[in-house]
Amino acid sequence: MNQPLHHRLPSRELAAGHRTLAGRIDAAELAPRLAEALASEHPAGTVDYELSFAPGPEAGVAVTGHLQARLKATCQRCLRSFMLDLEVPVEVLLDVPEAPRPEDDGPPWDAAGASGSLGELIEEELLLALPFLPRHPPQACAPAGEVPGAETAPDEDRQRPFAGLREALDAARDGSRD
Repeated sequence: MNQPLHHRLPSRELAAGHRTLAGRIDAAELAPRLAEALASEHPAGTVDYELSFAPGPEAGVAVTGHLQARLKATCQRCLRSFMLDLEVPVEVLLDVPEAPRPEDDGPPWDAAGASGSLGELIEEELLLALPFLPRHPPQACAPAGEVPGAETAPDEDRQRPFAGLREALDAARDGSRD
């Protein structure tokens, strides 16, 4: 999607017409907070959205729908990149203030009513749905330095530099009691 992603949403107008917005956006078009949450310099992937707008209680706007995202994330267990799939239900009540009267000295306001941009709304919902620590499933995640599915060395071939440390500490502690 191009520029309209970050233009202010005419949410009151969309709600009055019971409109639905649907489309696909590139994750790189979203704000930098998403990249930080995914432990990535630049967010990569796509987000499909379908959001319906309707009048809500107390002059608000009810937004319902869903997001489907496939985002490149860094596994916090093995530090490798992987594609994270998210299915996010959206149920949000936007607080859209009434437009000020002409005699008010308040800031200028779009008569249709606006509350943030489409990009901000999508980003907020994705941030809330992201796992605290994105990780591969355990069976697909190998320790750093190992290739998933590769043969591992038998136990007797592994080097264990601290294998005798417990016994040495216990022996030293027992010797100091005498």
